[in-house]
This record gives sequence, C-alpha cells and structure tokens, in this order.
Amino acid sequence: MATNVRVERDWNNDGFLRISGAETLARYHELQNQQSSIPVKDYGVFFAFSNKQFEEGYQELVKRGLIKDGDRIKRFGNVAFGVLDGMKRWIKEAAAIDAQIASECDPYEVYLDEYNNYECCIDMDGDTRAVERVISLFGLERTQEAIRGRRFRAYEEIYDIAEGMKN
Repeated sequence: MATNVRVERDWNNDGFLRISGAETLARYHELQNQQSSIPVKDYGVFFAFSNKQFEEGYQELVKRGLIKDGDRIKRFGNVAFGVLDGMKRWIKEAAAIDAQIASECDPYEVYLDEYNNYECCIDMDGDTRAVERVISLFGLERTQEAIRGRRFRAYEEIYDIAEGMKN
C-alpha cells in the first residue's frame, strides 16, 4: 500500500476524495490513456451506444472489406462489436497494458482514483464498481490490501459477481 498517500473528503463536492502524495497515479493515468488510444478500428472493432452507431460501425467493416453485408459479427461486453480475430488482438493489447498497471501501480491509489471516477461517494452500491476495477487489475488478494471508503459489499462477493460476468 502507498505510504505517502493522503485522502480528504471534499464535502463541498459531494464527498469526492481529494488525493495527495500519490506515487503511481500519474503512471496509472498514462497507461489508461495509452489503453484508450489503442486504434480499435485497425482491429475491425467499434463501439456503439445506439442502433445508429451500430449501423455506422457495421457499414464501416463492410466498406473496409472485413465482412460482407449480412455477416454476423461478435459482441464483447455491452458496447464493443467487431470481427473475432480483431477482438482477440485488441483484448490482448489491452490486457498487456492492464498487466503493466498491475506491476507498476499501487492498488490503493488506483482504488482511490476509481472511487472518484465511478462516483462511489454518491452511488447506491457504494464502492462496488471501484473494487471491481481494482480486482480486475490486481486480483482479489492485492485488492484486499486497499482501504475501503464505503464498504457496501465484501470483496469476495464483488469478486464472485465479476467472475460470473466473465462467463
């Protein structure tokens, strides 16, 4: 656990955390930005949050000759779609960056950052989504090292939920 990290609740901002003294948070953000800038289109993958976006992404795959009109494509999660081989390559590249995060960043600092990112201070599920993210990066054992801001569910319960979503 990071020893120099200091956390204060900002009650003028709904209880969000003010984090200071973090040693690996800048690197975490750098790696997240690197992951966000993976050129998914090069892999034949697109994100769609509406039927219109899905149709546009699908037609782009047709236009690029990656599929024929009428072909079925794969879905990953809720909003990622594309050709299977491309999805596998994209996931592999993203997983390599996740591995860097796990080896170079502190789980407690990542937890604090994700606590704010997922607005856990006002979320009815407490810090569940922040913990899910940290478990996905560091595993259950290292996640248990993190100090919890709003304990709502046990680590094991969140881990079981996250594992169930993988299947």
